[in-house]
Amino acid sequence: MNEDRLPAATRAQRSGFIGHDPVNRPKHYTSGKVECIDAIESAIAGLDANEAFLTGQVLKYMWRWKYKNGAEDLNKANWYLQRLIQSQSGGEKA
Repeated sequence: MNEDRLPAATRAQRSGFIGHDPVNRPKHYTSGKVECIDAIESAIAGLDANEAFLTGQVLKYMWRWKYKNGAEDLNKANWYLQRLIQSQSGGEKA
């Protein structure tokens, strides 16, 4: 199996690294059993580029809000969500 296709947590475990790494495994993206990047990759499968980007941003900020920037991240998630809604409703303001 191609190592790049494995979940991030599995790749880290196989490489012998399991601890916190602010670049490759920041704490605010690695809480729980699933890493944020793996959830995003699954969620955006089949979306076009713009939908994938906006959806990924919403998920990223929703995933980390409690562990990083609080209400600021919730506002960022909302900003991207409103853009996604607008793109799906023919450009009308949401």
